[in-house]
Amino acid sequence: MEHAIKEQMVKAYWDMFIMELQAEPKKFDMLCVIIQDIKNRLCSLTPHRIDLQNEICESLDTDWLLEMLSTNSMDPKHVIQLIMFIIFKLKQYSAPNEDSQLSKWESSVRELQTIEYATFLPKFFQDCYRFLDIIDKQLDDFRSTYGTS
Repeated sequence: MEHAIKEQMVKAYWDMFIMELQAEPKKFDMLCVIIQDIKNRLCSLTPHRIDLQNEICESLDTDWLLEMLSTNSMDPKHVIQLIMFIIFKLKQYSAPNEDSQLSKWESSVRELQTIEYATFLPKFFQDCYRFLDIIDKQLDDFRSTYGTS
């Protein structure tokens, strides 16, 4: 029962995200929240590397992103660059056994000619969260095995 409720909540969240992206005028509040969360999670993977955190923060600047999207000034190439940066970081922080899966995912994204935000972004971010969860689990396993923090 608890699992079913959680699944419904997750589905409702992503459905709400899709509705926000399809709204007229378009709304990007949830998109910025998601990118901010991904930015925070990526930064948490390198707590002692301020240079890497700065790179992540500069590349995933939600204030700039919101301004560009809300004024319809966002070039689709910038969206692809943002997406590829996130994939690059996930590949950088993942264990080698995830390389194949991440490379396939990256290839499928690179093959896209156009991006329909409401169709592509929810699935993309769900995949991001799945990979971040895998990375977090692998780090937790490593820490519990080797007793590091």
